[in-house]
Amino acid sequence: MNAQSSRHDGKSSRDLSREDPSDERDDRAAWAKGWALGAEIVGLSLQFVLPALVGFLVDQWLQSLPVGTVVGALLGLATAALGFIRLIRGLEERNRGR
Repeated sequence: MNAQSSRHDGKSSRDLSREDPSDERDDRAAWAKGWALGAEIVGLSLQFVLPALVGFLVDQWLQSLPVGTVVGALLGLATAALGFIRLIRGLEERNRGR
């Protein structure tokens, strides 16, 4: 018996590969969705803070002006902004599926 004939829904593996992943519904519990969103927000916060902190530590190590802190903060701001845009687009796409 091959893999295609053993499927109960009648779809072959070729049919499954053509399905649009955006058609899938998120059937997780509300608390699981909340934890996932919270993790995304914490990740965005770390994307902003960690580069500035690394820049500060480099400034302390080299005993230089706060150039590293400013550069780290700008890089962190840029990465956090891009991550925030990605998060919002993902939420919009999930809400369109409802």
